[in-house]
Amino acid sequence: TYLGLGNLATAEELALEATAALEALGDRRKLAHVLDTRAQIALGLGRTADALALSTTAIGEAEATGNTKALVDALSTRARALAARRATKAASSDFARAADLARQQISRARRTEVLRAWGEMLAAAGEHQAAYGLLQQALAPS
Repeated sequence: TYLGLGNLATAEELALEATAALEALGDRRKLAHVLDTRAQIALGLGRTADALALSTTAIGEAEATGNTKALVDALSTRARALAARRATKAASSDFARAADLARQQISRARRTEVLRAWGEMLAAAGEHQAAYGLLQQALAPS
């Protein structure tokens, strides 16, 4: 994918086209995923305000359609955007919700990814003991 390869300009262009198409179709379930993708792109471009707005909208769409995977992804993206703004408490709240949802309804592997990202954010914020605890949870056998 263009996002994965770092071609953010092309990824953004395609995501905007997908947004328009899904809005025209009224497919809010898939729209939640595309809005989260746009938020990730904005975050990669350093546009944290856009990332926050897009991920918050994605969260709303995911909640409205019962799309747990999109909800976990959008919560994780918003947490990363909040962390970029040094809003560690708010970011931790989103990471906690994402980890809980992933554990309950998606997979242990996805929960591990969320816990690792949360732990890395806390470590970067200087909260090493809390980060260590999360990384222990991430690596613990189920």
